Amino acid sequence: MKLLTCVVPCYNSAAYMERAVDSLLAGGEEIEVLIVDDGSSDETGVIADRLAEEYPAVIRVHHQSNGGHGSAINYGIANAEGLYFKVVDSDDRLVKENLPGLMDVLRKHTDAENRADMIFHDYIYDKPEKENSFRITYRGKLKPDAVSTWDQCRSFHMWNQFMIHSLIYRTQFLRDIGLLLPEHTYY
Repeated sequence: MKLLTCVVPCYNSAAYMERAVDSLLAGGEEIEVLIVDDGSSDETGVIADRLAEEYPAVIRVHHQSNGGHGSAINYGIANAEGLYFKVVDSDDRLVKENLPGLMDVLRKHTDAENRADMIFHDYIYDKPEKENSFRITYRGKLKPDAVSTWDQCRSFHMWNQFMIHSLIYRTQFLRDIGLLLPEHTYY
């Protein structure tokens, strides 16, 4: 079993998806990168297949007709092999240097007594069309390596809310609650 599955929903993202996938490779073979080509009409599928050939122990690709962002995530949840699950949109990426530390945190939560349902982390939001990016961080909002309760999360202001990009879920938790995102809907 993999420690972490990262689903990368892709739709016509040939220009930037490789950067997103590359940011995940620092996780080594404990990570599974599941690229979902959601009916792209550009070279996204070709690039995804090439990456899967280059990293067969890490990357799997699924090609589907366009079902939207939710459809790609639903496929990822249903087919994830990792204990934990994360969405990394093709125009986002993780901080490569921080991924080994994040994997260490996940390893601490592998036994049944210490499993967390959700883990928060920072990420980088890329704006490919504007050629800029910015880092989303929760420093000062949550203590690193600390367990927080929902009561502590409720005190956040609207602009500090957690996006799917900053969350890692226990895969079985998502399956147990029957999470199914709407298809043909962006977010």
